[in-house]
Amino acid sequence: MMSSGGALAGYVQAGGASSRFGSDKALAELGGKPMLLRMTALVESVAGRASVVAPAGRYEGLGVDVVPDRWPGQGPLGGIVTALLHTAETAPDCPWNLIVGCDLPFLTVEWLAFLGQWQR
Repeated sequence: MMSSGGALAGYVQAGGASSRFGSDKALAELGGKPMLLRMTALVESVAGRASVVAPAGRYEGLGVDVVPDRWPGQGPLGGIVTALLHTAETAPDCPWNLIVGCDLPFLTVEWLAFLGQWQR
């Protein structure tokens, strides 16, 4: 398992328009829970905490920590850079970032732990 002692910053990207999906896919429910909350809990389980990169105010009612996307509408790369800059500003000694999309229903804690093995 990856360590949560500040060695890993966790982020969930949820800034897209979901135009092909037809509605906000971060709010689509899977197993009775919005995908955004499922992914946030998953990232928290390996990183200790998770922030959501999204337009300011979009997920205000869900109780998640939102980092406002610095380049809204610019795709996943803008969200990734936003997350990396946020870590650099708020936790400059943090050596690793875990950044996932909000729409990965089959991602598991076991897979994330497997990916983190190189970190030991």
